[in-house]
Amino acid sequence: MLTEAQIDIKSHHLELITRCREDVFTHLNNALDLFQLLFPNVLFSITGKEGVKKISVVRAYISRINEIKSWVGNVLDIALEIYDENEDVCPPSSVIMPVELGKKVLRTLLKILSCKRSLKKIDFYFLSDVCKAMNLDIDSAILIIDTVEGEIREAFFDHLLKTLDESGTFHCAVLMYKAILADKRIHLSESCYLDNIKQLLLNDPSSFKAVEKNHSIIRPFRPDGMPDEMAEQLFKYLIEIVLCDKEYHIKESNYIKSVAEVFGYSQTQQIEFIEPIVGRLMAKTVQFTNRSSYCV
Repeated sequence: MLTEAQIDIKSHHLELITRCREDVFTHLNNALDLFQLLFPNVLFSITGKEGVKKISVVRAYISRINEIKSWVGNVLDIALEIYDENEDVCPPSSVIMPVELGKKVLRTLLKILSCKRSLKKIDFYFLSDVCKAMNLDIDSAILIIDTVEGEIREAFFDHLLKTLDESGTFHCAVLMYKAILADKRIHLSESCYLDNIKQLLLNDPSSFKAVEKNHSIIRPFRPDGMPDEMAEQLFKYLIEIVLCDKEYHIKESNYIKSVAEVFGYSQTQQIEFIEPIVGRLMAKTVQFTNRSSYCV
């Protein structure tokens, strides 16, 4: 029997899939209507072993549209298998897909895979296969991935703002800023987390200056009233910050250990947090090799 959380996830997945199919299919059907209007009786010839055959251009166009519809449905189904960590799936076949529709499909896949869980290593291998199958350029794919990841972070920190008091959210901002400067520099790939720090501070310049001025003298602690699940997700973001420049300095490692200690995480738990994040970041880098180290 499914739990309430599992039912909620399945409901959200169904909503995402239904909306994607409706958007893509409506676009394709509208294009078909226009094509039929412009080329109602056009034929083209195919020469084969049985001689020359006349085929309706509209009929061929309908066949190609049906191929795209079938491909989209199949890829959405595969995403559900990947979400359930079923790695025994075949990569999608190649398809001729309009670029904007391909972007819509990729965005939907990201939403499916990130529903109530973090993106994983296997997700990026699958997303890479999908982008190659659609012939979607890497820069467009990276922008969509970073945008969706940014939306996920923003939603989390919005929830954090509603859960903790002002002093708690200020300290979370400090924890993130300390993670960014743990190696004594701000890498370009870390700049997106500065936006989340400002979000936590309600975009107040004076509060941000206070973080900049005082972060080095404030010792890490777990804010009062922070639920376990929220604390774990914040800790994961701290790990992401120190790893996103693809280097892990000893000062960054020491900082993560200091936060883990006050959050009550053992060394074994730290490893359980770190290893999946390392795998995901490596898979993202390897599969999307033109990554330009920016976040949205």
